[in-house]
Amino acid sequence: MLHFVLMYRKAVNQVTADKDLKLRKYELNNNDWVIVGDLVSVLEKYKKATVFFSQDGASVAAVIPAMDRLDNHLNPAMQKLYHPAIQATMKLVRKKLNRYYSMTDVSLAYQIAMGKQVIYIFLYVC
Repeated sequence: MLHFVLMYRKAVNQVTADKDLKLRKYELNNNDWVIVGDLVSVLEKYKKATVFFSQDGASVAAVIPAMDRLDNHLNPAMQKLYHPAIQATMKLVRKKLNRYYSMTDVSLAYQIAMGKQVIYIFLYVC
């Protein structure tokens, strides 16, 4: 939805600027539009991960590499300069992601899945 709003920024500005429609309180300033652009950029990564894990073929063994990619995207050293509000949100998301990441250490299902994956790779190579 935000991607759509960003694409039609000019139309959104015209609609919210119309006094007769009484939508002025929803009008976005330039700073708001920067946040919308940054948010679209950041959320695109999570959309891809969500779509991937919503498929039938997604496995427990695929969780950690996907979490690593998301964590790299959230890493402050790897980030482009986003709006401070987006950066603060990304820090909170990274904290939550790391919480779930640490849970894989005690997950028997994950350990079994990874062990099975290693066996398959070993058998394939041999």
